[in-house]
Amino acid sequence: MSLFLSLQKEVWYGLMAAVAVVSILLWALDRFSPYSYHNNKDAYPEGARDFTLGESIWFALTSLTPQGGGECPKALSGRVLVAAYWLFIVLMLATLTANLAAFLTVER
Repeated sequence: MSLFLSLQKEVWYGLMAAVAVVSILLWALDRFSPYSYHNNKDAYPEGARDFTLGESIWFALTSLTPQGGGECPKALSGRVLVAAYWLFIVLMLATLTANLAAFLTVER
């Protein structure tokens, strides 16, 4: 429970909102980009990950873990979004780790 107490509620809400926004943007970019796997399946005969809304949410949630989200989108726009999101996640994990360490060592 101390994991959730180390950051304020607003930060957790912001993190959930970021996951939701990135999921929707990733889905939209995969649907409308002419270079995505969804719109250009002939260019990828080996197959690729089709970012449906459920897959986009799953990708955004699993990107929060050190394991990673799996296969990235094929379109450049999706890859740029994922790279920015991963940078955001690295900063959030560092912030969470620092706040959790401070929370557990300091008596209130």
